[in-house]
Amino acid sequence: MSLVQEKPELFSKLAGILQRKSFSEKEFPSYLHIPFHLDTFPLDAKKIARQYGFQKTVLEIGSGWGEFTLDLAKQNPDWLIVATEKKKHRVKRTLQNALKQNIKNIRMMVLDVTWFLQEVFAPSSFDYVILNFPDPWPKKRHHKHRIMSENFLLELAPLCTKAALLEFATDYWPYMERVLEILQKSAIQKTWRNVHGMGVILPELANRPKSYFELLKKEEGEQPYFLQLLKTQC
Repeated sequence: MSLVQEKPELFSKLAGILQRKSFSEKEFPSYLHIPFHLDTFPLDAKKIARQYGFQKTVLEIGSGWGEFTLDLAKQNPDWLIVATEKKKHRVKRTLQNALKQNIKNIRMMVLDVTWFLQEVFAPSSFDYVILNFPDPWPKKRHHKHRIMSENFLLELAPLCTKAALLEFATDYWPYMERVLEILQKSAIQKTWRNVHGMGVILPELANRPKSYFELLKKEEGEQPYFLQLLKTQC
């Protein structure tokens, strides 16, 4: 459950913070970013995709410095990639690089999806969701801050199309182990299932760009773990 659902009194305050962080059209072309204005939400990514002739809609949560985002966009020019990142300076760097590389199939948002999620995106907006190496919050007292949780998976599901794919990557095994435990709960099994079978994870995903963080961890001898979930037809 997003923060504004848990604490509705924070709605206006958090919305104001994100609105102030948004970029203007004078800073970057409007086709590259989505300002945070509540009167324009919920955002229908499918409608935008049809308007510009894109065939698939992607949500990347926590795009970091954007190297993965831009490589994915170049690799799939017929996809519309909506990428969210809570740190404005990282979004700015991504937008600058998108302009340099003449990439036009991304829409960046300065957004913390633990604050807003269903308030921002319309139902059935995305065919593919990517969550690359989110903060694992290793200390037990901080586990409540982990984005991959039962509530998050249930809240995300309505925003995805039937048979949408969710990819989650982490280099912290206890985090992945906890997610695998969550997937065994009946409520989640009715909504998401492991593409490769219960409890199966992958050491890498073929035909997909490598993020800076993934490459860094491999250089350091760490093992990344990848999980692919399919939204069920119910």
